[in-house]
Amino acid sequence: MKLWSNTAEYLSLSDLPVPAMADLLAYWRERAAEEGIPRQKNLDIEEMWPVLDNIALVDLMPVETDTLAAGINGRYVIVGDRLKKLLGKDPTGKTLTEIYPDKAAQEVSRCYRRAVVDRSPLFYKREFKILTKSFGYYRLVLPLRLKGPHVRRVLLCIFPLDSSLQDAKQWQSEVHKLERMEAKERAIAGAWAESMGYSVTMLDGPDDIEEDEDDLLINLSDKVD
Repeated sequence: MKLWSNTAEYLSLSDLPVPAMADLLAYWRERAAEEGIPRQKNLDIEEMWPVLDNIALVDLMPVETDTLAAGINGRYVIVGDRLKKLLGKDPTGKTLTEIYPDKAAQEVSRCYRRAVVDRSPLFYKREFKILTKSFGYYRLVLPLRLKGPHVRRVLLCIFPLDSSLQDAKQWQSEVHKLERMEAKERAIAGAWAESMGYSVTMLDGPDDIEEDEDDLLINLSDKVD
């Protein structure tokens, strides 16, 4: 399989694998002790300095269309420098649907929806395998309030599974290799079919990196003699 992805969600919060994430969770719980869910103003940036490059603050909003079935979109208000490098672009000010392909946006939307419903921290492990290399990250999701009782924002903390992963170029190079390989396969498959007397129409492939797709995306029809 050239491309594979998996999400392990609702993992235990009792033993976070990254000490800085565990410290952030402990700090969130300390601030949540009196009111259940802390307000954003109750968190002090100086207390979170070890993870500032790895956090993102997301403003939640309802979805007025069927683009996200979970019904929650989010706009990225603050994004740490390391997360920008890992993503390969600056998502600040943009929404889920502006940043991610459909499948990825749906997964993140479900995550935010769960944070709103459960009103509690969530921990995920996301893994991807592209060709022969594996990539992934840990994601801690902490719900926040503004003034009222409802969850209006989430604080994300993300660390790559491989601490040597520093920027998007490392995983994007594998994606480019995969794209070149699939283009070659489609070209050869088309030529192979034509050699048997078929008329070949190449179809557009999915643009979602998470898509697990082994089809060669060609449409065969008998030639008209």
